Formats: sequence, C-alpha cells, structure tokens
Amino acid sequence: MLLILAEKHDQLEQYANALKGNGEIITESKYITDVNNSTILPDYPNIKIGCLQGHLYKLKEPAEYDARWEDWDTQTLPIFPKKMTFKLPKYFKGRQQQLKEVIDKCDDIWLATDSDVEGESLGYIFLKENNGLDKLSGRVWLDGLTKDSLVKAFNDVKDPSISKGKAEAGYCRMIGDWLIGMNYSRLATVLLKQKGFQDMKAFPIGRVQTPTVKLIADRRKERANFKPKLSYRLKFVDENGLTFLSDKEHSFDNEDDAKALMNELNNEPLHITNVETKDEKTTAPKLSKLGDMQGMMNEYYGLSTSEVGDDVLESLYNKYHLTSYPRTDSDLITNDDFNELLGHLNEYARFYNQVTNTKINSLLTNTKARNKYIDKTGEKISKAGAHHALTTNLPLTDDNQIYLEKYGQKPITPFSKLSDKMKIVYFHVLASTLAMFAADYHYQKTNITAEKGDITFTASINIPQSEHSFKDILSMRAKVENHKLVAAPIEQEQSKQEKSVDPSIYQDGQDITGQYQVKTDKTKAPQPITESNMLRVIMPKYNLGTQSTRDKIIPELIKTGMIEVNKKADKKHNLNKHEFIPTEKALIELDFLKQAKLLDFSQISSWEDNMNEISLNNDSHRRGREFMHSIHQVIDDDIEQLIQGMQDNTIQFDADPTQHHVEKAQNKNETELDVICPKCNNNKLILFEFDKNGKHHKLYVDKDKKCKFYIPANIGGVDIKADEVQQIYDHDYPVHEFIGNNGNPFDASLYFDNKKGLLMEFPRTFEESYDIDCPKCKKDKIGLQVFNSKGKEHECYSCHNLKCNFRIYKNIAGLDITPDVLQEIIDNKPITRSLTNKDGNQFKAMLFYDKGKVQMYFPKNVVKNYDVTCPKCNKGKLQLTKSEAKGYTFYKYTCENCDLLFDQTKFGKTFTPEEVVEVITSGKTGKVFDAVSQKTGGFYQIKVKYQPTAMPRNRVKVNFANE
Repeated sequence: MLLILAEKHDQLEQYANALKGNGEIITESKYITDVNNSTILPDYPNIKIGCLQGHLYKLKEPAEYDARWEDWDTQTLPIFPKKMTFKLPKYFKGRQQQLKEVIDKCDDIWLATDSDVEGESLGYIFLKENNGLDKLSGRVWLDGLTKDSLVKAFNDVKDPSISKGKAEAGYCRMIGDWLIGMNYSRLATVLLKQKGFQDMKAFPIGRVQTPTVKLIADRRKERANFKPKLSYRLKFVDENGLTFLSDKEHSFDNEDDAKALMNELNNEPLHITNVETKDEKTTAPKLSKLGDMQGMMNEYYGLSTSEVGDDVLESLYNKYHLTSYPRTDSDLITNDDFNELLGHLNEYARFYNQVTNTKINSLLTNTKARNKYIDKTGEKISKAGAHHALTTNLPLTDDNQIYLEKYGQKPITPFSKLSDKMKIVYFHVLASTLAMFAADYHYQKTNITAEKGDITFTASINIPQSEHSFKDILSMRAKVENHKLVAAPIEQEQSKQEKSVDPSIYQDGQDITGQYQVKTDKTKAPQPITESNMLRVIMPKYNLGTQSTRDKIIPELIKTGMIEVNKKADKKHNLNKHEFIPTEKALIELDFLKQAKLLDFSQISSWEDNMNEISLNNDSHRRGREFMHSIHQVIDDDIEQLIQGMQDNTIQFDADPTQHHVEKAQNKNETELDVICPKCNNNKLILFEFDKNGKHHKLYVDKDKKCKFYIPANIGGVDIKADEVQQIYDHDYPVHEFIGNNGNPFDASLYFDNKKGLLMEFPRTFEESYDIDCPKCKKDKIGLQVFNSKGKEHECYSCHNLKCNFRIYKNIAGLDITPDVLQEIIDNKPITRSLTNKDGNQFKAMLFYDKGKVQMYFPKNVVKNYDVTCPKCNKGKLQLTKSEAKGYTFYKYTCENCDLLFDQTKFGKTFTPEEVVEVITSGKTGKVFDAVSQKTGGFYQIKVKYQPTAMPRNRVKVNFANE
C-alpha cells in the first residue's frame, strides 16, 4: 500500500482524479481517499491519499516544558528547553489517529505537501511524530495542479533526501523564532513595566517583525527630519528649445553666485565638442516574484498583500490552474517552462486582445529563450526555493472557459465566474508573461557635449525607433465593468526633446546660441515605506523573511500595535498617505533594544543565509547546529546586556515613563457575601474594596472572577446593597435619585446588559396612552411622551415598558402622526402620503416601521423589466425602478407583484438581477461579493443579506465581509 500525504483538503480530489486512470476512487473518510488499481502508478494497486493542514504544528508553551517558566520573570531567563516538542490542536486528534492507522499499515509513503519550506517541514514533523519517516520513499514535487502536471509529478517522484534540507530549514526557523519571541518578549515586557511603561500590554519581539519595525521607524525619522538641500548650476536653452546642463563641478550653494556666473557669460554661444549617436534598446522587465505582484496590486488597486497571496493568487493556481505556483522567490523560468508558454502564446494573446480591444500578435517576436528570463541550469531557481517565476499556466478556451483539470478537456467553468480581484490579478500576470515575448523597445540616443570656457554642458535626445513594443502591453490598467474584464492604457508623458528636437542639426565644432538660466537642484526625502514597497523592495533588500511569510508580517505588526498606516498626508513633516509609521510603543521597544545584537542587520542576514543553505542541503546538519548555537549566543548576550543596561540607566528613552505610570490598587480587602453571582449562577459574590488614585472603591465581583461579572457598590451617590444586585441583573431595580458629575440630581433606574455592562434608564412621563401594542417588545402599550431636549419640547410615541426603547416622533416631515396614522405605519400599510422637506418643498412617499424607526419609501418609476422571477414571492418578475431625491438618482430592483426592494448599487457593488436572486435565496447566510471603492478604486469584500421581515428600504443588509 502507498500513502500519499497532501497538505490541503481540496488536493484529495485533485490527486485522486490524476491517479485514477482506469481504476476506481473510493472515499474512505473526509480526510482519506482510496485509489484502487491505478493505471498511472500500476506498481501500487492500493493507494491512499490523506491530507494534513497548513500551519498545523505549534511548539509547546514554556510552562509545558518547565513550571518555572509559568511566570514572566527575568530570573528564569533564558528559556532554553532541552528538547523542543510540538503540539497538535485538539480538533485534529481524530484525523491524526486515522492517518496514523494508515501509516502503520502502508509499505511506502510519498510526501506531496506544498513544495516549499513550510510544506516540507509540515510533512516531516507529522511523519516523525507518527513514526512514519522510515517509510518515506518519495517526494512529489509540484509546480502545477492540472491533471497533466500532477500525472507528470507522480511519474517523476523524487528521492526525499533531495529536499530534506527544506524540512530542516523550516524546523530551525520555527525553533529560532520561538526562542527569540519567548525570551525577548518576556524580557522587554518585564523590564519596561518596571521602568514605568505600565499602561501598555506585552511588548512583542520577533526575529523578523522587530527589525522590520526598526526599518520603518528609521525611515520615518529620516523623513521627519529631512530638510531639502538646494544647489544651483547653469542651464543653457538653445534656439531649438534643447536644454544643456552644466557639470556638477560648477554648482553653487548660493544662488547669487550662480547668477553672477550667468551674467558674466552674457549669453555667449556654446561650442559643441562632441556629438555621439547610438542605437539603444530596453527589454521587458523580468518576470514577477510573489512580492512583485503583491506590491503592484497594492500600489495600483489598493489590494492588501496578504489578500493577493493567500486568496487571489492561491485560488488562481490551486483551484483554476490559470497561474503557476505563486509563492516563489525567483524571477526565472526553465527552458521547458518557456517552450510550454510559447506553445500557448496565441491563446494568451487572444484573451489579452479581447480584454484590451487591441491586437498584439505582431508584437510577440521574441520567441527564443533569453538569459534574462531563463535559468538554463536550474541552479538559480534552486537557490531561490526551487519554484519558477510567476507566470500564466493553462490558457482559456476560445469562449473564455477555464479548464478545471486538463487542457483541452472538460470540466470547464466560465472565466466570468471569477471574482473581480481574481480577474484583475490574472490580467497582470498575463501581461507580465506576454511582455517577455514582446518586441524590445528601440530608440536612438544622441549625447551632445558643449563647452564654454572650463564649463562643460551636456544634453541628451532620445528618438523612439519602435512604434510598438512590450511597453504597450504593460501600460494597461484593468477594471471590471458589469462583471466583464476590460483594460485601457494609462497616459504616459513624452519629454519635449523626444517630441520636437531633431538631433541631426547638431554637429561637432558648431557654435550654438541661446540663453543661460539658473537651474535649482533640490535633494529629495527618502521614499516612504508602504505596503507596496515593503514586500517588493525593503524586505528582500534586508533579507527579512521569505515569500511565504512576508505578507503575514505587516498585519501582525498592526494587530499588536507596533505600526500604523497613516491616513492623511502631511507635507510639513514629509508624511504620505498610506505610509507606515511606528507607534510610541514601538519606539519605546526600539530604544530598549538599541544596542541589542538582535537588531544587527548583518546578524539577521547571516541567519537567513544560513537557513537558505540548509534548505539547499548544503551541509545541513552542521549549519543547523551553527544556526541554533548562534541564536542561543545572541539571546544570552542580549539578556545580560539589556538587564545591566536597565540597572545602570545606560539605556535611555525618548518617551517619559512617568506619563505611562499606572497606580496599583492599595489596601485590598475581600469580603465573601451570601449572594450568588446572577450572571453565572454558580459562585458567590465578594465585596472587593481597594484604594486607588486617592479614592476608596467598592465592587461586587464574582468570587471566581472567571465570569468577569462586577458592579460598583456606589453609583452616583447611591449605595447598592448586596441583595439589590440580582434586581439590577433582572432589570427590576426601582427608580432612584442619583447625583450627576455636574452635581445635579436626576432620576433613573439601573440594569445590567451582558455585552454592555451596567446601564441606566430614565423614567417616562406620558400625556396619553393608547390601545396600540408595541411592535418592538410586544409586551406593553404605546403612549404619547413629552420631553425636553436641547431647550426644545418634543412629542413622541414610546412604549410603557422601560426596558423597550421604541420611539416614533409625532411629527414626521410636516405630517402630524395621529394614533390612527401610527397604527397604519406600524402595520406597514402602503399608503402614499404628502410630506414636506426642510426647504418647504412637498413630496410624496410611503411610511413604514422598522425596529422602532420610520423609513420612507418612494413610489416606483419602472425603467426596465427583466425575465427573472422574483425570488421573494416566486410570482412576479423583477423590474428596475428609478427615483430622485436631493438631486440624486437612485436605481432599485422591485417586483411587479410584491414589495421587494433591492438597491442596484450599494457599497460600490452593482448587482445583476441574477445576483439579487442569489442573495435572497442564500437566506441568513448571505452572499459575499467584491466591491470597488468609488474614491480610491481599491477593492474590499462585502457580505449581503436579505431580511424579509424588515421595512422594504432596509431589507438589503450590507456589512464588510470580515465583520
């Protein structure tokens, strides 16, 4: 029996279909699939495919190794467990047992997890923990998940020892990161709180995260302190408009000196000493790495880098086979890759032409492999992680269908079904791939040198020789209109010299006349660090992290409060919108670590280089030992130095610790009461007393404190008795007179809400009461209440039940709401009423009740009918209606038979009639869609639900998908 270990659940079916041949597939369980009598691997009549899960294993917590490490104390540092061990989440135990039984019975095991460091280490750790390493006989190396690619990979299974170094590198990375995080985070948190920084939670420190924060902080400081330096030199503009610049040796710090030289020359002619013309060319940029595409999508469309990597590109590769493996750190491909892409070139071009409304086939002339894009030996790709550059994979059919398994065969699915983000990202991967085959950009460059005295002036003229080139392909920006992918070129400026100056009019020895002017040169501030250039430029430059981990760093730093994304530009401080800025917490942490070896970038780079060499099987055991020894040594040295530095005050902070001091409670006392906690109904309450900030405090608290119930024993001058706590929790506490912060008395009662805590409610005085049931609480009647607010008297209908917050004003848009009209509104009767707006203009609308509020619904003006049955009543057909209000025009879907109302556009998303049906039939689950910001053009996801019992205007509920 052969066991093949996959990483993801959806790979089970993909692997099984590829291996089946003329055999049969049997689903043994949710996580194990059998392939019997495979004709693809005939040597194995019984194949079992089991799946693991990414990021499955975590190292144990310190206290699980030694009870001494339960508390955060510098006396127990460093934390160096003798043997590091892993733990599985509880929910995986059942699957582990199923897989363990197969491991015990099988003869061979092939590892077919993702072909990267994380996938390799996951497989090895699982097999080691379950006594399966001795049976590991093959490594399935995946570069694609199409049926053909999988068959090829299974028939070319590798010796597992070839990639074992990746598992060892992943293991070293996990342990090194754990040791650094546990030791430095505890050390910093304890010492900084002792120093006085008490109002902040733990100070998280990581091998990659903290150096990343330092780069952001250093760059922000450079930019904040930057003052542009001005210098002055001469320029000469001749009669043809060509500008010659003087050499930098004749630049001045003072503008007056430059003007004096200009006046001295008195517009005397320049003498040309050399004219040199060369034919030059520019080739297309290299193919994309993951970080390149993430940065580009963030810059162009505002997509988060983690979303592009984890969701969009992962789906384009794993589910639709439209792109190659995304998590690559290489910008090269092999000869085989090039030839395969070349074979589909016309198919790629057909789709590009359709999207851009152009024809680029005649541009695709570079059909021979070139060294800029090809790794002929494979060594460079291997060093970069063994995955090729990000390119297209299977082409689309002529009618834009996606092959789901095998090129040229069904099953297929429409490209239009992809999300808007997937369509746009795919377009740019396609453009990058096509550019490699496109014609180079040719131009003629003329350099002209002229002199006046000892001053040298130079000018350059570039004349395009290519009418079209790869630049045409890369100049497009994509968007989705009515679910259709389209693209158009962005405007590109051309220099004046390229537009109007003929270089042939300039000759050696020629004197040219013109005018001298002063040119001001101004130094520029360093570039801000943003999400885009962080992944594309900064992190690769400093060797921080890997392509698989980099896009996780920034969200984590934001989550832990170490960095923020600036929301508003500030020119005075050189602060750009979307620029990363460090928080005060981060700056305190960096001051603490200023002299630490952990922030030595040569050390950081050395660690990363070492792990790369380990992953390449270059003396992995020795390098692994050296790596761990180095980690231990740096931690030991830094702990000693940092503790000493805090003791002798050699570590200085820009922030004032006294501004972050939190006074501790003094004179604590607990008295157990014979009262049960009303929240958990389990433990008794205690009266907890303490002194803090010069005041004596009393709280009723759950004895165990796990249910987190507490109520102050004195509120607004009113003492709360222990036996009144249950009344407050049950919403039965009577009205008392309290004293406000301004010293004025007021009447109110108290009640407890499990989510919001202790709340007040105020008594109501009714002028009249009516025999109208409250539609909200359905427990009491409605009355007319008169109250004062902001110096004005108001009338409204309220519920006699103080626990209910139902309220409808007696006058709505100039209409007096009588009790009879109120009943009609509550019953949602579709009566058109005459109303008056704030400007005194009359309009007509229907009034409906929804959760204590009155909403307006305007009569519909049908502009289009659809042959789509209403999913609400299943009788009428959908219509598109038009209405106008306050100068705006609104389009909504309605039904000819029922009261359906659905906005055509909401939150930047325009819905089709078919999508309206999808939302309504999805029920409480809702439907997730991509939406586009009207301001930035960026993407975000929304979840749309239809609420059939709500008032018509509010039946479409839209939230951000992550809420």
